[in-house]
Amino acid sequence: MGTTEATIPRREFVNGNGRLAIDRSDFPVPPELLGRDLNLAPSEHVGGIRAELIYRDDAVRLGQCYYQNPLRIMVPMEECPGGPVLLLLMNSTAGLLDGDAQLVSLDVGPGARAFVTNQSAGRVHPCPLWHASARYHLKIASGAVVCMLPGPTIPFAGSRFVQMTEIHLEEGAAVVWGDLILPGRTYYHRAPERFAFDRLIQGLSVWREGRLIHHERFAWHGPWNDQERAWHLDDYEAAATLFLTGPLDPDIIGDIPGGVVATMRTAAGDTCIRILGRDPEPLILATARIALTAAARFHGETRPWFLGSNRLAPTHWFTAPSDTEAHFPSDDEAS
Repeated sequence: MGTTEATIPRREFVNGNGRLAIDRSDFPVPPELLGRDLNLAPSEHVGGIRAELIYRDDAVRLGQCYYQNPLRIMVPMEECPGGPVLLLLMNSTAGLLDGDAQLVSLDVGPGARAFVTNQSAGRVHPCPLWHASARYHLKIASGAVVCMLPGPTIPFAGSRFVQMTEIHLEEGAAVVWGDLILPGRTYYHRAPERFAFDRLIQGLSVWREGRLIHHERFAWHGPWNDQERAWHLDDYEAAATLFLTGPLDPDIIGDIPGGVVATMRTAAGDTCIRILGRDPEPLILATARIALTAAARFHGETRPWFLGSNRLAPTHWFTAPSDTEAHFPSDDEAS
């Protein structure tokens, strides 16, 4: 574990017990898994990140930062001077194992613009005894824009995974949050896995100025046979969900090869987007394009963040291969 500063952490960084360290008390067990309590698991892979992003001297920087194995955080990478930053979260293990738990807590200051993501898809390994858990807690100040897309979730056969997300917005803050779920190890040479998980539980709560403006939760029980898969997803193979503050610009959606999309306006005036795809790869690329375009629009930009940029190699999970990458016009071209 490590810190970027040797100062006493701010109040937002400590957990409910008044300690900086991340432990199992940071991961409540959902009622569906009370018999699979993480507190009984011997695994030591309980860790995460508590960090703040600040906008200073025309750049987004890490402020106070604490990380605990197995997660690491990279130094923010600028797309251009004064522009948004890419903040990569790095997992030093092979994914989430039985009994693992990871927390990501970010405090984003006024004026900061950031795309926060993992270096790759998230693999959830079989959980014969307990379950794996991930928790995200975002606090976003007025004038800040955050696009957060954890890597696509790949649930292995027999996996149990709980992901809970809580977002707190000041008035004037903007966020794009996304989830992607893939069918499993469909090309596993021993025995291809398709929707063979045991349990997937996800929850999202969004608060603005202390008022709850959006809440959703689902608990999928697996494994699914063809009939159960069709009931949930029709004949599609992968699913994505986006939540973004404010109304959606209709032209952002664009073409989704082999996929369908539905948009919903919430009572608070925000937007939910649901995407289904027959092929996971086009769904992943379309979800990233929509999310990064929406984030750019929040700041009056026309080109999506980081896509088509000559400052970022097209080798990340959210970028298209260089030979098929679309051309995104510059602000000058678009005007």
